[in-house]
Amino acid sequence: MYYKELGFYIDEMTAAGNRCSTALSLYQVPFLSVMMGGIESGIDMRDPKRQGTKYNGSGCLIHGLSVLADSFIAIDTLLEERPQDAQRMLDALKDNFEHDEEMHQYLLACDKFGNNIAKVDAEAQEIAARVAAMVAERKNYLGNPFRPDYSTPSTHLLYGYWVGATPDGRKAREQLNYGVDPLYGEASGGLGMRMLSNRGLPFGEFNGGYASHFGINPGYFKGATMEEKGLEFKTRIFNPLFFNRMDEQQVSPFYLYVNVTTPEMLRKVLANPKKYAPSGVYIVRIHGTFVNFLDLSPDIQEDIIKRLDPCSTALAG
Repeated sequence: MYYKELGFYIDEMTAAGNRCSTALSLYQVPFLSVMMGGIESGIDMRDPKRQGTKYNGSGCLIHGLSVLADSFIAIDTLLEERPQDAQRMLDALKDNFEHDEEMHQYLLACDKFGNNIAKVDAEAQEIAARVAAMVAERKNYLGNPFRPDYSTPSTHLLYGYWVGATPDGRKAREQLNYGVDPLYGEASGGLGMRMLSNRGLPFGEFNGGYASHFGINPGYFKGATMEEKGLEFKTRIFNPLFFNRMDEQQVSPFYLYVNVTTPEMLRKVLANPKKYAPSGVYIVRIHGTFVNFLDLSPDIQEDIIKRLDPCSTALAG
């Protein structure tokens, strides 16, 4: 039933995306077209009827992977342990848990993605693969496939605002998870467990891309100099992720954003920028670019702080 409903909305996405691309074709980009192969074809890369470049595809950002997986697991758990409370759960969701905190806490306590739990990871893998296949079946205005993209350039905040309470215990209008990461606060075993959960995802199907974020406490690096700290980062973070000899599949998180800081530090910067950022600039990494943390909206600032929660960002000794 879920995937049938989802198919309807993917069709709506396809139609809307193709209409947007057709509208954008009114604004031709001759210089960019030349750099993308237009000098050979003589066709603008935005032409909606003729393919002027060798490569042409449309992307679809996919949000809420871990929220959905956690929700399916929570439903299964409730139906197994407390089948008589199925309607009660639905009532609590409609009410945003306002009058049923016990149900809220029960759902929050169910197993969550990002903790290396086989049944939850398998659920996320199945969802990711099926949704990616459904998106890839759709065609853009030139008959080329849409590309599934599991990255969320801060849009997980916007989309979450329009989503009601979910069976994983998330409340209405709260953000969705970032990219392929667990929802903040749900991964209690640290970065190692998070990556063990993530590495089972069918990344080969995400040909539009995907994103993951690491927030790392600088206190984990004990070197006396910046060079020594950098070598520690290479040994403890970079090599296991990108050059792990024990990983036969060689799955690497090529779309990874790292911030080496702590929630406490960022809150200090916000509370007293003159002391902790006297130049008026405190650089952080946010989807695709480095930005001044002080220039971000309060919602995005809070999102970055939340995703630095100590439980899901701890390193093993």
